[in-house]
Amino acid sequence: MTASLEPARAPRTARGVPRAHATGAAAGTNAGDSAAAHAVDAIGTAFDARIELGAEMEREGEALEALAMAEIKNDDAIMKKWIALVG
Repeated sequence: MTASLEPARAPRTARGVPRAHATGAAAGTNAGDSAAAHAVDAIGTAFDARIELGAEMEREGEALEALAMAEIKNDDAIMKKWIALVG
């Protein structure tokens, strides 16, 4: 699995404005400002992707934990039925 972890759509700021427009990177006044804005934008995008990945891993862990707990409860119910049957 060598699939890219890039987001499927443009990252957005808290107000829902695409990040490039919010930072002014699209309309940079000079090359230095534009390069700095693109660097900050790249760092922000990488950070957002990492946070998104972490959140997805946490959701997956919680789902697996809930599944394991349901299986334990089911096994416990079966054991109680066997004990009642034998006893």
